[in-house]
Amino acid sequence: MSGLAPAASALGVDRPAKRARVLELLDRGGASAIVLRSHTAVAWYLDGARTHVSLAGEPVAAVVVRPDRDEVRVFANEAERLLVEELGDAADLDVVRVPWHEPLVPASLDALDEADATADLRAARAALLPGELARYRVLCSQVAEALTDAALAAEPSDTERDVAARLAADLVERGIDPLVTLVAGRSRLAHRHPLPTDSPVGDRAMLVVCGRRHGLIANATRWVRFGPADPGEADAMRRILDVEAAFLDATVPGSTLGDVFAAGTAGYVANGFDPDEWRKHHQGGAAGYAGRDPRAVPGASDIVQLGQAFAWNPTAPGAKVEDTVLIGPEGVEVLTVDPRWPTMRVAGRDRPVDLARPAHDSGAASSSPISGRVGQVFIPVRELPRAARWYATLLGSSSGRISHGDTICELRTEGAVGVALDANQPDFVADGPPRFFWWADDLVAVRAHLESLGVARLGEIVDIGSVSFIQFADPDGNRLMVCARN
Repeated sequence: MSGLAPAASALGVDRPAKRARVLELLDRGGASAIVLRSHTAVAWYLDGARTHVSLAGEPVAAVVVRPDRDEVRVFANEAERLLVEELGDAADLDVVRVPWHEPLVPASLDALDEADATADLRAARAALLPGELARYRVLCSQVAEALTDAALAAEPSDTERDVAARLAADLVERGIDPLVTLVAGRSRLAHRHPLPTDSPVGDRAMLVVCGRRHGLIANATRWVRFGPADPGEADAMRRILDVEAAFLDATVPGSTLGDVFAAGTAGYVANGFDPDEWRKHHQGGAAGYAGRDPRAVPGASDIVQLGQAFAWNPTAPGAKVEDTVLIGPEGVEVLTVDPRWPTMRVAGRDRPVDLARPAHDSGAASSSPISGRVGQVFIPVRELPRAARWYATLLGSSSGRISHGDTICELRTEGAVGVALDANQPDFVADGPPRFFWWADDLVAVRAHLESLGVARLGEIVDIGSVSFIQFADPDGNRLMVCARN
């Protein structure tokens, strides 16, 4: 699984630039030091270090930035983990271990407090640096993929909690903290922040995620429906995309957040909504190391910066759109993208629409008792321990969970469909084409990896238009395939 953590050598690569920004802030304010104590500020300064134990708890570390050095104050019982797993090369940091029963930062410390420089710190972290932007792109892509997988796996008879559980599990497996996981089925679409319940999904559902990894938070909303669209809902969704376009068009470097907010909210009445619709739910704002950094409100004075992330979320009854975007040199770049999700062009951008699923997925209108949802793919093998080791090396993961009298090994996979090795019929004959494939981003790297493993029957990379693929065989002769989108 790619993108879970940066290499240790990559941690800290952006810290000199961040330090320079903070020292400039101190110089402007005439302060000799500043204490960073929130998850947002500490994770930003320490290149995505996980500063929590409980998702609802206070940070276990704080940073004191001075002109001559940076001091990381960390509770002693957390220090070794942070040094080994979170901070990478910490040679530029003075680490102070604080007994767990004492204040993390003494009240007597002569330093500017983060709370007294909130707006300046937001401005300092607004423009994403190369290392954090690379991490953010991977995170946003994987959040979008998790939403697609959850929508494809959902059925009308599922409860909202069923869908939320699969979605949250997928995020956690990818190393993403599910800070917000919302699901509303047909009966609860009126709620703007629908915490999941035991209500059924029904014929339409909204899925919302705010997922955090390396301190950065990706935000996205998706809709799935079963059967034909309701004309009124389809019209509201189309118009809410035009409202979003008003927000995105106005989000240009140099504008104030208040100016963008005014232009975006004016889009409601321009597209046939109640002119006070914006008052019924927040509209989003800047993104990055906080869910909204900050949430936009009338008159907000923050300046939009080149390289800054945003997540606008205009909403009306039965309609909402939300993606994490980057304000780049060419304009708005949507980051939470999965090519599998259906889109339509709005104001020159590909924007998400409802994922349409057949109505008979519910089972009630189907002539078959089989749901049509694939649960698991089996690969026949002759010697399970040997095969489990080979596939673990192939996929760069642990060997998986062995069960059923040591005859089945479930491989680690992403998404709703599982893959398992099956040694129940060792006298099988391996023949025919591949029965499934794995996705990858770089087939050249895949081929080099396969060559290093000495796999059998390794083919060339074949381009068939929308995708390219490569085929090879496992030690038992099973044909396997890896694909990449072109």
